[in-house]
Amino acid sequence: MNRPSNCSLEPDGVGHAHTRPRPPALARRNLSGPLGRQVRMRTVVLALLLLILPVGFVGAGERESGEVFPAFLGRFVQDEGFRESRIKFPLRAVLGNPTDPRIKEKWSREQLDDKFIVPVASDRLEAAGLEQQISHPSGSEVEVEQSQPESDSYILIYRFKLKKGQWFLVEFENGSY
Repeated sequence: MNRPSNCSLEPDGVGHAHTRPRPPALARRNLSGPLGRQVRMRTVVLALLLLILPVGFVGAGERESGEVFPAFLGRFVQDEGFRESRIKFPLRAVLGNPTDPRIKEKWSREQLDDKFIVPVASDRLEAAGLEQQISHPSGSEVEVEQSQPESDSYILIYRFKLKKGQWFLVEFENGSY
């Protein structure tokens, strides 16, 4: 029996086969068998890769935020009003040499001026004899450590957390002695 290539045989439930036109997508290729499953699977994998790859080059926290952390940090360092709006009060503070018992405090906005050390701007670190390391413990947390190279006497750590798409300082650690 000759049938057009865009038709398939289907039983009618009584034992007779009838020709029925295939949907247009299947008329071009036979995608109903094992080869069709392979083609569909490749298409799904390719689509997922296209969705995932461009996002993979952005920090996880930045996917949740329109705020890029390096730009935020620059503004946090330079702009006092902005900085105060991006500190979660009371600010947790950990003070003292890491080898000795540490003092844990919570600072109010009023205590900040007397106790808090503003981070040094990235372009001034070398002139100040400091180095900076930025780490991402999780997609919504960033730690900025500023210290003197090859010295344990000056270590400041600023811990930031992403909240509702914005970065906030949530903890300050002064390990200097």
